[in-house]
Amino acid sequence: MHAHSTNAPFKNEDGSDDPRNVPCKILAVEVDNPVCVHGPAIKMERSGSVFYACSVDRDGGCGFAHNVSKEGDVVGRNKRQKWEDRRSEYVEENRKKFPSEDFLLTLRRGGVRAWYCRTCKTLITDKGHEHEALELESRSVASPVSSGLLDQLAASKREAQFHFDGEALDVLTDNLEKNGADRVVCVGAPTIAERLWKSSNKSGIKCLLLDFDVRLGQFFTCGSEWCWYNMFNHSFFLGAESKDAFETFISGAEKLAIVTDPPFGGRVELVSRCLASISEDWKRVRSKGAEEPILFWIFPYFMETKINSASSTPLHMSDYQVNYVNHASFGSVGTAKRARKKGSPVRFFTNLPLSAIRLPSKDGRYRFCDDCSIWVSSTNNHCSACNSCTSKDGSTYAHCDVCSRCVKESWRHCNECGRCALPQHPCELFKRKKNDVAVSTKKKMKKKSRSKRQRRQ
Repeated sequence: MHAHSTNAPFKNEDGSDDPRNVPCKILAVEVDNPVCVHGPAIKMERSGSVFYACSVDRDGGCGFAHNVSKEGDVVGRNKRQKWEDRRSEYVEENRKKFPSEDFLLTLRRGGVRAWYCRTCKTLITDKGHEHEALELESRSVASPVSSGLLDQLAASKREAQFHFDGEALDVLTDNLEKNGADRVVCVGAPTIAERLWKSSNKSGIKCLLLDFDVRLGQFFTCGSEWCWYNMFNHSFFLGAESKDAFETFISGAEKLAIVTDPPFGGRVELVSRCLASISEDWKRVRSKGAEEPILFWIFPYFMETKINSASSTPLHMSDYQVNYVNHASFGSVGTAKRARKKGSPVRFFTNLPLSAIRLPSKDGRYRFCDDCSIWVSSTNNHCSACNSCTSKDGSTYAHCDVCSRCVKESWRHCNECGRCALPQHPCELFKRKKNDVAVSTKKKMKKKSRSKRQRRQ
């Protein structure tokens, strides 16, 4: 499920680019940062201006703003208290809608009639509600996301939710079971959680869902099944109550797994920090030594470099193409309105060796490479020169002897800029970028050398 803000470009009233389009540098994500309704804010810098921004609505949608450059780093007591009070009101207002565990159990057994109002986004027991409401069935109560009871917020700029298709759910859950996970923390992946709960008696896997969508609190038991959670600052909306329940859950794991399907517009550094924080929490609460948890991070293949730059644990990209049931482009050919010819660009990133990941072979889309000893796309040919299956995007790559690497078949080697690219490409731009990288590398080497000399002195 994808939720939270997107990185859509901002425009001024005259149509010109807004300065907020300049990339921000994250300076600090601390629990004692000023809070907005979504938890601790993120300290950021853009074009020399330092400010605190909401971790979720960085476009100012939640109304939080504090410019450090103009107002100073210390937030006044009154202003800080104002935001903390606003957060408390926001949490309590939503918490009132969460039914008791006994009521949910009775509802799932069919012992009480209830309806769900999509207008109010509220579970109700009064048929005389002012809006048209859907009467609940046991299946929709147990799996409100997979059953379609909770409408997917796919058209909203602030929240965009897309859910895995059946095959992707099978591949993920099968590989979790195959690799020995006994407890799984699903971060923003409710359909995975619902599948794991459904098969828990057979698989023995227990699951806890951490999710931003507050509607889930009306269908899942707070603490034991679901925690209201913000992945971008690793904060629990219900505070110590939820944090304690989360730590109790992970402390019982012999082999913990974390599965996350974050918003594609979210900052990779913050998602990576979230995964690292959960991993550190597990190691801290375990009474005996704990190894690294299994990680599955679902994200587009073209973010591979950024993911591994931000991640403290090396992650390997599987060739499996993740399809979503309600995404116009990232679905399978024949079901998605604008399906890509090469298939979905979304992949699994995992810290498991790819030899431990099994992919479906029944329809010929994936094959086992004997040379690499891993499952790959059927269009991903093994390159003897590179000694690996090199394709990233679902197409077949070709080896360039000059560059000594495999590239897309549509690319050609350009002698002028000394690299492979599309036949029609901006040579001068590429050459400038190459020169900029060389200059930057040279500066870094000089700085590193200077630091070594200073340490010797």
